Amino acid sequence: MNWNVNIQATVSTPANYLVAAIYDHSAPTVVVQAIALPKPYGGSIQITFTGIEAILYDFKLFESVDTSPAGTIRSSFVFQPTEETTLVREDLYLVADISTNFVSGTTSYVADSPNDLTGWTYSLERVGSGTQQPGADYAADTNGFHLLNDGDFFGPQEKFVLHFLPIVKQSQVTPAAVNLISATRIITANTSLDFNDMTKGIFIQGAGSSLTITLPLLSTVADNKLLMLFSAGGNHINAVIQCAGSDTFQFVGGTPNSITVAQNEQLWIFKANGIWNVAFASDTIRMTGEVVYNYSKQNTLPAVFANGALLSRTSYARLWKYVQSLESGVVIPDANWNDSITYNDRTIFVNRGKFTLGDGSTTFRIPIIYSVGNLKAVDGSGRLPGAFEGDQVGAFTGTITVPAGNSFNGSPGSGYTPRAGRGAANPDSFNITTVFNTGNENKQANIGIYALIRI
Repeated sequence: MNWNVNIQATVSTPANYLVAAIYDHSAPTVVVQAIALPKPYGGSIQITFTGIEAILYDFKLFESVDTSPAGTIRSSFVFQPTEETTLVREDLYLVADISTNFVSGTTSYVADSPNDLTGWTYSLERVGSGTQQPGADYAADTNGFHLLNDGDFFGPQEKFVLHFLPIVKQSQVTPAAVNLISATRIITANTSLDFNDMTKGIFIQGAGSSLTITLPLLSTVADNKLLMLFSAGGNHINAVIQCAGSDTFQFVGGTPNSITVAQNEQLWIFKANGIWNVAFASDTIRMTGEVVYNYSKQNTLPAVFANGALLSRTSYARLWKYVQSLESGVVIPDANWNDSITYNDRTIFVNRGKFTLGDGSTTFRIPIIYSVGNLKAVDGSGRLPGAFEGDQVGAFTGTITVPAGNSFNGSPGSGYTPRAGRGAANPDSFNITTVFNTGNENKQANIGIYALIRI
């Protein structure tokens, strides 16, 4: 909505400016809008604050040496701009025997034409004695006031101040429809937001593989204004949403100073109770590290193919943070990732089911899941996740009998001697003591599917 304000004021120094400013009442140090009034001053000047919300504001009128909202405050009040036009008047200072019609030894004041009081409501301050009580200390007249107490007179050089309440016109403005998002902004690189970005939809589309978005200081943000972040598009893998200074989030039972979003994720936040609160977060933000089976190995989850690749700690910041939280032994030096043993006459890489520290500074390695055989639950005491366990096939000892009229497909191997007189009543047989593994693993009937790790 727009808020029209008519201001009647002058400056004490001709070179100075009058500057009107509004502040969100819940963030009283942050200027929402400021307007320098055009010269010359003296009459009524109308200004308009545009595109503001129907919330409480602190209004201040400054006499400033330039056009910035600073200097001497000439008028101030708290107001909700639900009306069309507001009339604002600066305080009126009266000094006995100096101000027109204000004479020491008298009890009444009648304003002259430039200071006409008709239609205005005000409080009366007697400098040195504080605010006077209407009906007890003084009474307002049509265009002035008079003192009520016996023997009370205006003293020589005595000072009074009239503080005017704003006058609001009665014509109402039909409130505009409230939009959840007031505007949108696309971010492609490291960016620091400010309070003007609140109520916007922030579209994160990084030009590189990672970027950091720093939130405005909580002290500069009004309560209960929503900031919506959409991570979709661009080339980034992770985008870190970082609090400014010592600010924190209230999220998942903790107070982290950053939350990382990946592709196709959303984060909606607002300030309340001195902290960033999460109104909505994509479920996948909480699922980092989860093993997922899928027909596609594309980054639509978002996830990466569990193929043992080295990944950037910056580009995959969220997964790297998860890896650092794992138990000792689940994450190993990269030099040990290719450690192997000989098992049943074949080479087994016993550590490829684990994460590694990569180069120790910029990378880390994810495990291979597709070539390590079946996954098996562990209890964390005897075995940890990623630990190798070899095939366990018990030895077979016994007799294999081949009935008459049947034969092996191929030679039964060494140690086999056909028995004489083979026939229906005397079938062929041989003894077997051990059966060895002949493949790389024992397999059940299965179909193939991609093994992915959520990032």
